[in-house]
Amino acid sequence: MALTALILMGLFNKCGSIKLCAELPVQPVYCGLMGVLGAKPSSIWLRRPTVPVARLSVLGFFVAAPLGLLLGAAIARPYFGTFDLNVRDPMVLIPGLVFSLSNAVAEEVIYRGAFMAFAGRVIGLRSALVVQAVVFGVAHAGAHFMGSPVPVVLAVGLGGYVAGLLVIKTRSLMLPIAVHTAIDLPVYAFFACRNPLPL
Repeated sequence: MALTALILMGLFNKCGSIKLCAELPVQPVYCGLMGVLGAKPSSIWLRRPTVPVARLSVLGFFVAAPLGLLLGAAIARPYFGTFDLNVRDPMVLIPGLVFSLSNAVAEEVIYRGAFMAFAGRVIGLRSALVVQAVVFGVAHAGAHFMGSPVPVVLAVGLGGYVAGLLVIKTRSLMLPIAVHTAIDLPVYAFFACRNPLPL
């Protein structure tokens, strides 16, 4: 899916050059690992959600997406600098949605799915919930920050913790994937559509 997102970002990119080399697809590695371990997709919460969870997932996406698009640039300004977030052109939103969905699926399957489920068998599910949140937060630190990455790492770690709780409660990755996709829409705009503005 990440490769598809990169191709679509290249085909539909109306914002200029792409400044992000998306992470390599890791789902095949996890699928291979699951095969070696004899694990089923349901063991990492890859299962059909209940109807109420599916409805809540759709609602979560349609609430979080507009908020992310409206507030994303303002919230990101202290950490990433200023950038233009043009949401009027649907040709910007289409690849952004594909990128966001592929990134959300990859991260949720990795952190809340495989990591939390497999670690939960060794250290217990509650401890695995905390560990995956810490690892998820730290994994989002990087050199692209203008200010201190600590607030972002803490916020992302907290988001990972809440997403993990939702997975445990709903027994499905669908709700975290839906909300994560919505939250990542401005991330695409920052990396692929970055048009730095003067402060």
